[in-house]
Amino acid sequence: MPDYGRAKVYSDGNHFIAIPHTTRPQKPRKTKPEPLITVDENNKVVEEKEEVSELVLPSGRVLTEVKLVGNELVPVKKKVSRGKKISRKEIFEKLYAETSNKTRAERKRYILEQMKGLFKDEETAKDYVELNIQRKIRNLISRRIRLCRKAYLNDMNYFCTFTYDDKLHTEESFRKTLLKTLSNFKTRYGWEYIGVWERGKETNRLHFHGLFHIPEGQLRGDLEMVEDYDYKTHQKTVKYQNVYFLYTFGRNDFKEIPNKTLISESLSYLIKYLEKSGEKIVSSRGLSQYILCDILDEDIVCPIGQDDQKLLLFDDFTCIDEGEIIGKVSPAVIKQMPKAN
Repeated sequence: MPDYGRAKVYSDGNHFIAIPHTTRPQKPRKTKPEPLITVDENNKVVEEKEEVSELVLPSGRVLTEVKLVGNELVPVKKKVSRGKKISRKEIFEKLYAETSNKTRAERKRYILEQMKGLFKDEETAKDYVELNIQRKIRNLISRRIRLCRKAYLNDMNYFCTFTYDDKLHTEESFRKTLLKTLSNFKTRYGWEYIGVWERGKETNRLHFHGLFHIPEGQLRGDLEMVEDYDYKTHQKTVKYQNVYFLYTFGRNDFKEIPNKTLISESLSYLIKYLEKSGEKIVSSRGLSQYILCDILDEDIVCPIGQDDQKLLLFDDFTCIDEGEIIGKVSPAVIKQMPKAN
């Protein structure tokens, strides 16, 4: 009998690590949405004023909306504001995106300067900005971890870059059509992918960079060798361009990844783009970061992590699905295992 049932197993690129199944004592609390405030175009709070609701007829007669209070008719007063309703979090997110090229200290100072008028005092504003910056950092770390685990578990074998030709697409149609094409290729040919959008530093042109698993014999379109010149390194470069994507979208680069060392190098590029752009990770539907596996005690090297909550596994551990032995861990066996995120 397995010693740990339905553990979540992931790869960090070098080793397989299991997280034993635990039961959550209660559901996580849902955070309440922030109340809306009324601000002007400079993010200054606008006070709402009470005004009498009136209707002017073509004859010039003024009708006032009234309500019955006791035995007396009184005008109805409505709160009227001369600004837009928005939450402080929405303002923070907008300012955070605007300061992507600033250092962390510069970003914090700028956001605080823009938002301090939305709070009763500067200390409260400082606490709010600090709390949300820490939230963004935690979210970024979570995206990094998710990106790496999905890439290592799913046997990625190509690093691809796509851009678009102005004669073929607008930025909006490029983004939409490329994702639709990749979704179709997953369904028809078994492609898997995970990547991020990024803008060129000088041209501001949108690109997509991604790690791909393309099954053998399922590469659509021929790869042709193209010589180019890299203005950063001042050297001639050789890359392989897919003809199908060239005529459908524009310039592209398909770089084969023969081993996990090159996956690590590719991931470092994606993480850099992820941090710079603040964009969310884009991946094929159902791409998982864990397999669900029963673990034998003999396959455990040692407990690791905080409070020894994780288990380091041998590189040839046995994959077991609900008591049924599937085989020693390998890309083919991993495909047969139940998955989780």
